Formats: sequence, C-alpha cells, structure tokens
Amino acid sequence: MIRRISKSSFNNKGSALVMALVIMTILIILGLAVATLSLGTLLSNTEDAENNEAYYAAEAGVNSAIEQIKYEASRYYSAMLVSSGNDYSLLLNNFFNNIKVNSEAYFVEPDISGITTQTTFTTGAFDPVESICEFIVSCNATSPDGAGYVIDGKIYIKKIDVNASGGELILVDNAALIAGNLLNIRKNCGFVINGGDALVKEVIYDCSWVPYLINGGNLYITPSIGDSVTEILNYTSYTDPDMTNPDTVVTSHTTFNWNNIPPSPISIISTPGADIHVNSCIITSGVIHSGGDIHMNNGIFTVDLYSDGDIHINNCTINGNIYCRGNFYGNNAVINGSVISEGAVDWHNGALNGSVYGEYGVHIKDASGIGDVISPGLVEINRTAINGGLVYSSTKVLVGDCSIKAVIYSLGDVEINKSMSIQGAIIAKNDVFYNKNNVYFTINYSQQIIENILEDTDYSFFSPVGGAQNTLDSGVFVSQEIAPIGRTN
Repeated sequence: MIRRISKSSFNNKGSALVMALVIMTILIILGLAVATLSLGTLLSNTEDAENNEAYYAAEAGVNSAIEQIKYEASRYYSAMLVSSGNDYSLLLNNFFNNIKVNSEAYFVEPDISGITTQTTFTTGAFDPVESICEFIVSCNATSPDGAGYVIDGKIYIKKIDVNASGGELILVDNAALIAGNLLNIRKNCGFVINGGDALVKEVIYDCSWVPYLINGGNLYITPSIGDSVTEILNYTSYTDPDMTNPDTVVTSHTTFNWNNIPPSPISIISTPGADIHVNSCIITSGVIHSGGDIHMNNGIFTVDLYSDGDIHINNCTINGNIYCRGNFYGNNAVINGSVISEGAVDWHNGALNGSVYGEYGVHIKDASGIGDVISPGLVEINRTAINGGLVYSSTKVLVGDCSIKAVIYSLGDVEINKSMSIQGAIIAKNDVFYNKNNVYFTINYSQQIIENILEDTDYSFFSPVGGAQNTLDSGVFVSQEIAPIGRTN
C-alpha cells in the first residue's frame, strides 16, 4: 500500500526545523557573547593582577630605598663619631650629598618574579635653621606586558654636629711640645725647649747626634698622647646687625668718598649683590652692611663692617669688627678689631689688633699684633708676630719665621718651614715636622700663657649654642611618607 504524506505534515516539520535553526543561532550568539564577556573579564582580571603586582613591587622598592637611606645615615654618623680634624669636617660638610650617593651605590632593587623596578634617589628641600634635608625616592615598576606603576616616598633627616662638645681645651701639664704621631726632624734641623717636656709617639732624625735640647724637662715616648688632642671648635655663624631704619639704602654698586659720605654715625645698607666702595674719607662711627662686596681704601674708618660677599681692606685703618660671609682680603692696613669670615682670610702687610677666624683657612704674612687665629681649615703664618693666646686649626698649621706668644694647636700636623721663636707650646694630634733643611725653633714654655687660655671666658668659638649638648638618637629621622603616583600606561 502506498502511503501518502500530506502537505500539511511537511509544512509542520519544515517550521520546526527553521525554529530549531533560529534557536541554535540564538544560542550560538549568546554563547559567543558569554565567551567574549568571560574572556574580557579574564583579561581584565589579568591586567588588574599585573597592575597590582606592579603596584606592590613599586611600594616594595620605595620602602627598601627609605630603609637604605636610614642605614646609610646611621653608618655615616658612625663614621663621624670616630673621625676628627679635616676628616670630620669633610664628613660634616658633605653630609646630605654623601648619604644620597651611598644610598644609590649600595641599593639593591627588589627581586620580584617577572617585574622590573627602577628606583631613583634625589635630595629635595633643605631647612637651614633646623638643618633638616628632604630625601626623595621614586620607584617605577613594570610588568612583562608593559603595565607599570609609580610610587614616590620621602624621608626627612636631621644633620647633627656630633663632634661639637661645647668646648673644653685640655692641655697636658708641662707639655711644651706634643706630637700625637711622629716628630720628624730633617737633616741639619733641630729645636730647643726651655722649661717644659716633649711628649711624642715616635721621634726620628737624620743625623748622628741628638738634634734637640730640652732644658728643665724631658722627652717622653708616649704612644697614646695623641688621644689628649681633641677637636673642640664649635663656631656658629654671626647674625646680621639690626638695621631696620638705615640712613642710606643703595640698590646698585655705589662709591662713597669725602664728597658724598653721610655724616657719622653712618648707617649704610645695600641690597643683595650691590657692592659698596668707601674711599679717601673719615668715618667716626657707624655700621655698613652690604648685600654684595665691601671695598675700604685710603681713610680712617671707625665702623663695623658686615658683608654678604667679600671684604677688601687696603691702605687704611679700621676701628671696628669685620664680618663677612665671603672671603676677607687685607693689605697694608691696620685693623683694631676682629675679623670673622665664613670664607677664607688672606692678610698681608699691616697690623691686626684682634682675633681672626676663617672658615676655609687663614693665610697671614708680614703682619703684627695678631691675636687668636682660628680655623677649621689650613692656618698658614709667615713673618708674623702673634700676640694672642691661640693658633688653632682643625686641619694643619704651617708656620715659620715668626715671633709667637701663643699655643699652636692642630688637629692635624704642625709643619715648620722657617726658624722661629715661640713663647707657649706646640700641640699636634698627628705629626710635627720640618719641610726643609737648616730650620731651628725654640719653645720657651709658659705656664702663664696656658692658664690664660684655659681661664679665658671669651672664646665664643668653643661655646655650645645656648649651653646645649648635641646628642644623637632616633630623632635624626624626623619623618617619612609614601605617595602612590599612578599607572604609567
């Protein structure tokens, strides 16, 4: 029997097939959409994970860098505590920069699998009043696909002069000469001591006879004698004069002479960088404060001088004290007062009836009437009469052809370049030596000069500020902070 299929049945099956195809298409589209969404989520999660890894790597780099700076600061302070003289001065003066350089040199980037970091160190703002410096670190972390993150950090560290003890000059009884290391006597050289002892770690000489004579005392070999010679210099910068109502204010380089000098008492001030020249006139009283240099020539000036630059004194008389933040240059002049320079002092020909302080050294030649001479740097004195109580250097004293009534005291060497006579003593933490042949010196030991120095209450150079004692503790690390900067791409 032949079976017949009706048209209606065929149509129903065709509709079902079409519906199935539509549903399958919709399901495929939905599946693709879900797959795309899932892949996007997966990629997003992967990117977030990589960003998180970069973030944590950058954070680790900054934290490590801050700890490295703390370590280097602690190590630096340890070096300062066992240093003295010029070595200590160099450490103190280069405190912040050296800590930065050491931190960069010894820092190791964090080892995080697949992540690279680059950390930089810089010094930022400096507070000169509190002596606090800002150290800035920045770490840029990058993941394998280039995703990156940057985090910055800061730490504030205080510089403390740990060697500023407040000043107590300690001298060994009856010691006319101390060489904490070597007393080196060259060929055809020698010395005489009258009334005191020579204490040295070692003595050598280049001749077949004993080239020294000690009258009323002895030479003692004392290996630890250098420990008695200690750094006590604690000079702090001078303050500017009170000139809130000056008579004359100049804003450019200005020259004053007999024709235009204001009547005494004068009160002249200049703006930063404006030099003041005073020539061929008389000032009977007053103050000059220059924001630039000061030049004083050919006159008699009873005046205190303050300069933010250099001071030049030539062919004149100054009755007053001189303060400069630059260098001081004096030639063929008389100064009845003291010279305080935060630069170097270079003095030739004349008389200076006061004391001299030069932050970066003192050079005096062909002068007389000098009082105390004090510097952290080299002190060089030739053909000069010293009438004060102390010639003091944290570095070295080079002296010769002088008549000295003082104690020569050096945290480094004392070098003798010409014959001379001393009423007082020579004290050196390191060597006492001659730099040429045929040089002799005589020390007439004076206990009275020693006592005058020890009893002098006017040594502001050896006084702690406000009677305070500098201390070193965790307070040198003032504060620190970390700040996320953000993604780099």
